[in-house]
Amino acid sequence: MPKQKISLTKKDILEEKKDSDIWWQDSKRAGKKTLTTISILILIIIAIGLVSVLFDQKNKLNQKETDQLRAEIELSDKNNQNELDALQSQLTTLQKQLADAQAKQAQTIEKSTIEGSLSFPSNYIPEDMQVCALDTTNDQGIFCTKDHITDKKYTYGVGYKIEVPAGSYNVYATVSSWQGYKAYYSDFVTCGLKSSCPSHNPIEVKVDAGQSVTKIDPIDWYKQ
Repeated sequence: MPKQKISLTKKDILEEKKDSDIWWQDSKRAGKKTLTTISILILIIIAIGLVSVLFDQKNKLNQKETDQLRAEIELSDKNNQNELDALQSQLTTLQKQLADAQAKQAQTIEKSTIEGSLSFPSNYIPEDMQVCALDTTNDQGIFCTKDHITDKKYTYGVGYKIEVPAGSYNVYATVSSWQGYKAYYSDFVTCGLKSSCPSHNPIEVKVDAGQSVTKIDPIDWYKQ
């Protein structure tokens, strides 16, 4: 059988056109929406890329500044070390010069000595007896010895000798058992250690450069 030809009315045609317009408008809106979404995604990607580039550049800049700062610190440390080494070298040179000068001065200064006999109010001389010469004029200090010299030239066979610079001294002996007591070479000694001797005043011993002063006996153990 032959197909029947369907005839569309004007109304149907208008309805179909309307539907077609609506579909087209919907398609356009959907396309715009999709395009907008794509555009936003593209902008986001671009923004991320720009941030990444900026961050990378900042990191490179920071690294460059760090490297430069490290190089400056290393250079400063090297310069400081060089200056320290130079100062140390100068100090060593000065110390050597000072030592040489002191040695030379020590060689040129003539040493003097004070010598005398030892005694003690007992039948022996304590081993810890010490003899000191106290500088009374030049404030050069005090010079002491614990060395006992055995020689028959001394009054009781035992004496001492102290090396001192030129000057004036009070000479005395001490022992630990007589705490704080100083047995001076005094007027009482030169008077003969007699009860009739009135004075126990220390005698000032004058010594010239290179001179040896003898018979300076610090044995005044009798001052009350």
